[in-house]
Amino acid sequence: MKIRKVTFFCCLLILFPPRIYAALDNISKDKREKTMVATLDAMEIKSRLASLAKVQPAAQSSNQPQNKMALAFSSGWEKYKQIFNFGDAYVSVGAKIGYISGDTTYDFNHHTSELEFPMNNWMAGGEISVGLKDLSLNAQLWGQIEENAGYDMKDKDWNSAGALISYTKSKADMNAFIWDLNFRYDFYKTSIPWENELLVLSKTDQIKIGALAGYRHERFGYEMFDLKYPDLNNIVLYPGQRVLTYKIKYSLPYVGLVTEITNPKYGFNFNVKYSFKATAEDQDNHVLRYLTFYGDYDKHGYGIMGGVSGFLKVMENWKINFGVDGEVIRIKGTTWEENHAPSWDKDQDTDAKYMMFWTGANYRF
Repeated sequence: MKIRKVTFFCCLLILFPPRIYAALDNISKDKREKTMVATLDAMEIKSRLASLAKVQPAAQSSNQPQNKMALAFSSGWEKYKQIFNFGDAYVSVGAKIGYISGDTTYDFNHHTSELEFPMNNWMAGGEISVGLKDLSLNAQLWGQIEENAGYDMKDKDWNSAGALISYTKSKADMNAFIWDLNFRYDFYKTSIPWENELLVLSKTDQIKIGALAGYRHERFGYEMFDLKYPDLNNIVLYPGQRVLTYKIKYSLPYVGLVTEITNPKYGFNFNVKYSFKATAEDQDNHVLRYLTFYGDYDKHGYGIMGGVSGFLKVMENWKINFGVDGEVIRIKGTTWEENHAPSWDKDQDTDAKYMMFWTGANYRF
C-alpha cells in the first residue's frame, strides 16, 4: 500500500510541472503580446502627431484649435493671392505745398465788360494712390493757405465802338478748393534701349506709358475791397468796404496720357490731359449796384491740362517729389440777372489759366 502511494506521488511530480510551466508560459505570452500591441499603438499615435506638427507648425506652437472654417479660409486666401498676385498691390500717400499763379476771367456780351480775378496764392495739398499691377486709382486735393490773391482784381468796360470807358481795380481775397480723381492703366512697359547723359538716363531705366481717365473739380471764391482808378492816379473809393463777390466752379471730365521714366533712385513723369466736356457755373454779386448775375457755361468748352514732375528716393519707402502743372480752360455760355430782367440776358465766356509749382513727399506701403 505504501509502495502504491509513493508511486502515485512520483507520477504527480513528473506530470504536473510541465503543465504548470506551460500555463505560466501562456500567461507570459499574453502579457508580451499586450505589451507589444500597446507599444505599437503608442508609436503610431506619436507618428501621426509628428506628421500633423509638420503640416501645421503654427497651430501647434500657438496652441489654438483649428476648425474647418479657419482651414478653409486659409486655403482660399492662399489661392486668391496666387490667382490675383496680390503681392503687387501698393498704397502711396503724400503731402504737398505749392504756389499757384494765374487768373480766372469772364467776358460779358462779346467784350462789353471783362472781370479778371487773380490767383497768386500759396497752396497745400495731399494725394493718395492705390495700385495693383498696371492699374491704379489716384486722388489729390488742394486748398489755399493764404487768402490774399497777390494782385488786384481788374474790371474793364467798353462802349459799342470798342473804346475803354471804365477801368477799376480792387483788392482781392481768394479761397480755393481743387480735387482730382483718375484711373491710370499702364499699357506699355519696357527698358530704355539707349543712354543719355544729359537726361541722366541709362539702359537699366524703365519707361512706362499709361492711359488716364478722370474728373477734376475746381472751385474759386473771391471777395473784393476798395475801388481804385488807375487812370485817375489810383484814387481809392470805398476804402476797406466790400464792393464785389464772385464764385465759380469748373467741372472737367478728361482723358489723357502719361509717360514715366524710372529707376530705383529717381524718376520723371510727363502727362497731358484733355477735358472733352468742360462746364462751369458762376455767381457775380455787384454789391454797390445791388445786382447779382448767374452764369451757366456749357457750350463749346474744353480744357487742356498737363504737368512735368520728378522724384528722388531718399529712404526705403520715402520719396521727395517736385513739379509744375499747368491749365487752360475756355468755355462759352450765358448769363442772367437774378430777377430775370431781359436786358441782362447775354452771352458770356469764361476761361482760366494758371501754373502750379509744387514740392512734397510720399510714403509707399
